[in-house]
Order: sequence, then C-alpha cells, then structure tokens
Amino acid sequence: MRRALIFASLPLTLLLSGCSITDFFGFGGQKNVPPPPPVGVYKSTDRGENWVTKNYVLPSTPNDRPTLGDKNALVLVIDPTDSRTLYLGSQGNGLYYSYDNAESWWASGPIRQGDINAVAVPNDAALRCTIYLASANRILKTTDCGRFWDQQYYDTRLKEQVLTLAVNRENPSIVYAGMTTGDVLRSSDAGKSWERVVSLKGKVTRIVPHILKASTLYLTLEGRGLWKTEDSGTTWQDMSEGLNKFAGAMTIRDLAVDPTRPDTVIAVSSYGLVRTTDGGATWSALSLLTPPSSANIFAVALNPNNPSELYYTTDTTLYRSSDAGETWETKTLPVSGVKSILLIDPAVKTPTTLYLGVARTGKK
Repeated sequence: MRRALIFASLPLTLLLSGCSITDFFGFGGQKNVPPPPPVGVYKSTDRGENWVTKNYVLPSTPNDRPTLGDKNALVLVIDPTDSRTLYLGSQGNGLYYSYDNAESWWASGPIRQGDINAVAVPNDAALRCTIYLASANRILKTTDCGRFWDQQYYDTRLKEQVLTLAVNRENPSIVYAGMTTGDVLRSSDAGKSWERVVSLKGKVTRIVPHILKASTLYLTLEGRGLWKTEDSGTTWQDMSEGLNKFAGAMTIRDLAVDPTRPDTVIAVSSYGLVRTTDGGATWSALSLLTPPSSANIFAVALNPNNPSELYYTTDTTLYRSSDAGETWETKTLPVSGVKSILLIDPAVKTPTTLYLGVARTGKK
C-alpha cells in the first residue's frame, strides 16, 4: 500500500516541481532528442566503407574550442600539387584550410565571415601558396598561403555574385570566373585585369578545366545544360541538345571529367547521371539503382587512376561502381539529410581515401 501511495503522489510532486510525467519517464518533449550529426568534413580511407569526422579546428586562444561540425560546407578543394592540402569554403563562416589530409584545420585569419562560393588553386608547385577565392561580388587572391589577401575583382552590381573559378592547368596566369549574370570573365595576368569573354543566359554555376587539354573547359548554366570551349574561353558551344531527351537533365549539379579521355564527362542532373563520350555531342543515361528523377543526387567523382571506378552521393547514400556504372554497391553515408561534395585523394596509385563535405539540406 505504501508503494502505491508513493507512485500516486509522483505526478503531483513532478508537476509542483515544474516537470511533467513524460519528462520523468523520458519519452516526452525534446529533452531526449539527440543533437543532429555534425556537418563539415568526413573522411573514409576504405572507399566509403567507414567514415570519421574531420572537423578539428586548431584553436587561436587557450579557451577557444572551434569546430567545423556546425559549419555548412559549400566548397571543398584539394590542392592539385599537394593532396595533403585542402581548402573548405563555408556558409557564412569564411575559409578554412588543412595541411595534413584534413586531420586538423586552420581558420583563415582575414576570411572568417561570408559565404565562400569558390576556391581555385594553380596547378603549379611553385605557386602552391597562391589561392583565388570568390565571395559574393568579389574575387580575392593570396600569394602567401592566406596571410594577406588582395581584391582582384569587384562587381558594382552588388546583388550579383561570382559563383565559380578555374585556373588554366598549363598557364596559371589565365583565370576564369563565372557570374550569376551569365558572364564569363577571363584574366590573362593572374587576376590583375579582367575581360568578359561571353555573356550567356543563366547563372554560370561551374567552370571545369580538362586535365589533359588545357584549352578545353566545360561550363554549366543553371537549368540550361552544358557549354564547352576548346580555345581557352574565346568561343563557346552549347553541348546540351542531347540532354533534352532526359527530363531534368538540363539542371546539372556537378560534373566529373574523365582524366584519361578528354571527351568523356559525367553530369549529375535532376534526371540522374548522364554521360557523354564525345564532348557533349551525344548523351546517354547511366543505369542506376533508383528510377530516373527519383533521387536527389548531389555529387559524382571518378577515380583519377581508374575512371571505371566512380561514386555518387544522394542525401543518405554513397553509390560505388567498379565497372563504369554497369553495377552498383551502396553504402550508408555517416550523416543523412545533407548536400554533399565528394572528392577522391589522388595521391596514391590505387586511391582509397574519400572526402565528403556536407551541408544541411534546405541551406545554400
């Protein structure tokens, strides 16, 4: 009888103390809801089988406890001359860089605010401390690994943005920029001066140079497919006609250019993965495990030493193929409900290290 009286008095006691009965038993309210998994950067050393967070930021003061775990990744870039060096452009929190394969990160002292839309690094070991950065309507450049930055371009149309950057792989003095206006800018003197080489209808979302043909670049327009130049940007061709037969394929989110075959490109689209083997003249759809237009695919990556091995990511899953997309394996991503950037570390002959930059969906 005494035990029954104790239990009978619990609700009144809990209510008087400001707690509810559901709080007491642990199944009500939000107090027992775990925090969301961190965003930032994840790393796998076994081709996506297992992942670990790589969000440790070196503190600037003894009491500082910075982390990338709450920073949405908008850009993640590997230095083409030193794969130990990575750059992460965040949403709202500026630029971070790592010199030890993402084991630790530094916050860029001068660039600690704002969205970083693009980062580009020359393919020249003598210029490995040279970095170009796009934020809002500006292009910035450093030649001392981020200690000091100079403004290279400023657009007086304050609402317009620089969305993408690329550096010519053979001549690092040639730099390209893509704008929300549809303009493509080119500098022939490492950013000191700029010219508009073409004005297209739509936002220029990506400019991707080919590894073997320095004069060839691919360009994506928001909702308007793929364009190509073969003369370093002087003239551009619309390579999108073949995309029209795939519903949603004109909306391209990511590109992977085959490093061994200059005319083979895989595009991530609202339809799925589509591929051209003739530089965009014709297109075919890869056979995926999910039906067309049924999955939000965000990123694609090719093994630089074996282009038959490719990966792509949705908001929950990593898909991996070892036969150029004929068959697929699936692996659960370490965090769900995110947009992702996928990179393969090219340092070894048989790459097994993957990097994943993530941002919460619903964000930029």
